[in-house]
Amino acid sequence: RGYFICDVEYRPYNPCVGRARPVVLISIPDGSAGSYGPPGKAQPAKGPEKKTTTKEGKKQGGAPTPAKQGKAASPAAAAGSGSGDKLNASVTAQGELVRKLKADKAGKPEVDEAVKKLLALKAEFKSATGQDWKPGMTITKAAAAPAGGSADAINAATAAQGELVRKLKTEKAAKPEIDEAVKKLLALKAEYKAATGSDWKPGAAPAPAAAAPAGGSAEAINAATAAQGD
Repeated sequence: RGYFICDVEYRPYNPCVGRARPVVLISIPDGSAGSYGPPGKAQPAKGPEKKTTTKEGKKQGGAPTPAKQGKAASPAAAAGSGSGDKLNASVTAQGELVRKLKADKAGKPEVDEAVKKLLALKAEFKSATGQDWKPGMTITKAAAAPAGGSADAINAATAAQGELVRKLKTEKAAKPEIDEAVKKLLALKAEYKAATGSDWKPGAAPAPAAAAPAGGSAEAINAATAAQGD
């Protein structure tokens, strides 16, 4: 029943082949809903597709959606002020966290995240202090130059910086740390020479300059110059 095209015509029994050749027909749909597919078999009407819920997917053996792994909260946060002491404490705390995670055999992603934060803190420490971080190290504060720039204050600051350099060399500190302290000492010596006109020497007290008279007369200035020369 229906419309067909004869693709291969029927032929009777052939002794060469040992069988008859059957006819081959191609079904032509007439446009109705049941005219598609094999002849005599109507296609079942398709209902609306059901969306598979998560529970049904689990019952059917579907792989459950993996839960997002939360990042381990690090107790060591980079100090906002960027000071060496706070960064040193942050690096120490982060190092303790990494050791604890490894000892507890935590997951590799969690350990890697903690190590990344530790390396970032070490890099920030080096950029702030100019030194590589080492366990147990202390931040050495260099003697600051006085704001006023007077000869006595610069002399005291230079002497303090010299003591710091000797202390670092005695304790066999790291070479970058010693070089930084020496640079500051040389800068203080140059500032002392610019303020007093003479090279700094250990134990040397700067000579007070003779005050010029207020009147500014030639005789007074001559006398002041002679006194300053003596």
